[in-house]
Amino acid sequence: MAYVVRMATIDETPEGLHLRMSRWERLGSLHGDLFIPRASVVSSEVVPDPWQILRGWRAPGTGIPFVIMLGTLRYQGLKDFCVIYRRRPARVITCREFGFSRVIVTLNTTERQQFTSSDGTAGEKLAG
Repeated sequence: MAYVVRMATIDETPEGLHLRMSRWERLGSLHGDLFIPRASVVSSEVVPDPWQILRGWRAPGTGIPFVIMLGTLRYQGLKDFCVIYRRRPARVITCREFGFSRVIVTLNTTERQQFTSSDGTAGEKLAG
């Protein structure tokens, strides 16, 4: 029997970005789905290892270093929201005038294939 694991996805609309999480991700992060208005998005890029850019303390949420990070990271008055699995590439959305300064989400399989070039090295940054 095969199990289907649903990962967080980011849906782009003319109004902004919707971060849609699975039931388990919402439970683990102690947070619901997010909507980021387009005017709040400063930049969007893909990083090969999101663990290198994390800052602060997780509260609230779930975390096991280099395995999973779900929830809010707090750092010097700033907050980042994370849905990170293992050392997989992640999209980093930098925001202003929003509840979080960054939203960091592991890429799903299709997005990872687009990010990785044919020779197996990291591709170009993806624009939001």
